[in-house]
Amino acid sequence: MTFRRYVVLRNPVSTGIHRADRRIAALQQLEAGRPFQVMNTLPGGREPNAALLRQCANELGKDTLLCVAAGDGTINMVLDILLRDPALPDAARDTPILPLWCGNANDLAYMLNGWPSLASGRRLLRKGRVVSIYPLLCTMTAPDGTVRTHLAASYASFGWSAFSSRELERTMRSKHSLVHRIAISRFGLEFIEVWGRHLLHAPRFTISDATGHKTIFERLLINGSRFAKIGAIPLRLTDRYFYRATAEQKSLLMLLYHIAEVINDRRGRRFAATEDGFTVHNSIWAQFDGEPVKVAKGTRISVSIAKRPFHALTTRLRAP
Repeated sequence: MTFRRYVVLRNPVSTGIHRADRRIAALQQLEAGRPFQVMNTLPGGREPNAALLRQCANELGKDTLLCVAAGDGTINMVLDILLRDPALPDAARDTPILPLWCGNANDLAYMLNGWPSLASGRRLLRKGRVVSIYPLLCTMTAPDGTVRTHLAASYASFGWSAFSSRELERTMRSKHSLVHRIAISRFGLEFIEVWGRHLLHAPRFTISDATGHKTIFERLLINGSRFAKIGAIPLRLTDRYFYRATAEQKSLLMLLYHIAEVINDRRGRRFAATEDGFTVHNSIWAQFDGEPVKVAKGTRISVSIAKRPFHALTTRLRAP
């Protein structure tokens, strides 16, 4: 795949940024002679980083590869800016992205291009293709009528994993700086933290949906293989539906059994959906591609497939 120019957004405090910098340098050397711009993300959330992308709006488009050396949360923010910022021209919304395996989870990077050790810059450019991916669109209406919308490229979850993500981010940044540099150890730490300590402390909560009231532990909406690190489920990111799974029991064995059910649903007959809706009756945490968001008691949640896709460079997915 040939691009006329490259724009790199890097989060200087992201987990794994040192490895990503080596990958950026190798890509720049590989594409020597082409415009290659590197920018650091800014603290302060969406607005300062939207201003950053507006500054290079004329360089964005289908002939530019936007490499993102940051975690899933930052990638989620970048996609939201590309697709929904009114100040960006329509041509900028066609910019393909390439996540560079930063952050704690790297979900989108793994789903698009597998393990980083097997994905050199040369291989990505030689075998990669640009595909269109329709993210999840989540609308949350609070009891006071306030409406917030969030996009999710990979998944949206409510309950345990959102709670765990928030706790894991704090733990990984404050206590395990050495482990940041060792991928296998980091994966093991994530597994212990999420499936051990956080499983015990995450609360159950009550929802109401078309089937009535129920107390659950997790509501998970998967737009692609959420488990790409350890084994892919059949659903592809390019499919225009998502998997919906609900875990009611606070049990490690039940959660693993439920994951196995999702993986074995080869044709999406049990878990496939194009929309979902429910009301939460407790204050909980949600996450969209790993970005934790507090959800107030009484919030009505509606999830569907977004009408506009984003574009990404992948060696693993075929165009639909």
